[in-house]
Formats: sequence, structure tokens, C-alpha cells
Amino acid sequence: MIFVNMTDKALSGWGQAERGRSLYCVECRTREHSRPAAPTVGTAEDRSEMKYITLAGQPRRMQPGDHRKIVLFDSLGAVWKKYYVEDSNV
Repeated sequence: MIFVNMTDKALSGWGQAERGRSLYCVECRTREHSRPAAPTVGTAEDRSEMKYITLAGQPRRMQPGDHRKIVLFDSLGAVWKKYYVEDSNV
């Protein structure tokens, strides 16, 4: 599996991340593992509040004060899947 990790600059510093970063991690689990990752990175790069976008084999590590949300790619809404094209041959 592969994770698309990013920092939400809009939510960092308040709410559950009042004393740290707001981390958002998308877990991509498919037979091809990384296939949804590239479209997810593209969508994250389109969003001005998302910074430090990386691919990794695990969710981003937390530091004291951070809040991290991990979501499955399949549970994302349409706005996050705008670059994803499902391959019927998979």
C-alpha cells in the first residue's frame, strides 16, 4: 500500500491541531497499489491549503500537538477523484 501524505495549512494551528500540524493521509490500497496515488497527488497540488505532499509506505509521523487523519482512497468524495480514471481491465 502507499500513502499520499500532506499537511493542511488551513487547519494547522487550531482545532485538534491547535499546537501542531493538521496531517491528511490518503491510503491507496488496490491491486496496483500506487495507481490512485498520482491522481490524488494532482488533486492535492490543486488545493492551495495542502502543502508538503509526499508519497510514502506509511502515514506521516506525528509530533506532539499534531492531528492526523487517515482516509482510504475508496472513501474519498468526487472532488478528490477528479483525476482518477478507473481501469476496467484491472
